[in-house]
Amino acid sequence: HATKHPLYNAMRYKPNPIMTAFQFVRLMVATRMVRGDFYAHMVPTRNGGMQFWPLVNDRIKLVPDGPGEYFYEYRADTKPIQIPREEMIHVSGFGLGGLTGRGILRDGVDAIGRMKAAENYGAAVFKNGAAPGGALRHPRKLSAEARDGLRNTWNASHQGVARAHTVAILEEGVEWVSTGVAPKDAQLLEVMQFQVLEVA
Repeated sequence: HATKHPLYNAMRYKPNPIMTAFQFVRLMVATRMVRGDFYAHMVPTRNGGMQFWPLVNDRIKLVPDGPGEYFYEYRADTKPIQIPREEMIHVSGFGLGGLTGRGILRDGVDAIGRMKAAENYGAAVFKNGAAPGGALRHPRKLSAEARDGLRNTWNASHQGVARAHTVAILEEGVEWVSTGVAPKDAQLLEVMQFQVLEVA
């Protein structure tokens, strides 16, 4: 019967002397979401029961111990402690490594970061008239002052949405060379639509 199992009281009422079962489960769920894994050491008591002590993720390492075997190494304040698999509660989330997980919130932060990068790219594109970037090629070598003057004159005449698609007059053999990627070719709209779904 489940109530006779040595782990029942710890799971149902009191995992350890300082935590309730609700607090323990709440910590397990939160740690699993944020860090990807939850670890707790099962320590037997004198009366035949068991206590569950949560461990800090940053101090735990999985150490291979033969084909298909491993143990946990916990770096305490004094020296590393080896914990067998059968003494560890390890709630692992989804991950590509097989043994450890990846935090859901961490994935969410990465998705928001990618969405923000796409927004910044789109803002920069429209700031420059929704046209890809490029360079002005001059047949002769220009001084630093001449290059700055040519760049500033070009930007003053053509940069920005209000000046988009104005006619450019190139003199002295100057050529326009496109170096950027058009928003359509970069699939900017598709990327932003996908990021909205990913964040959701």
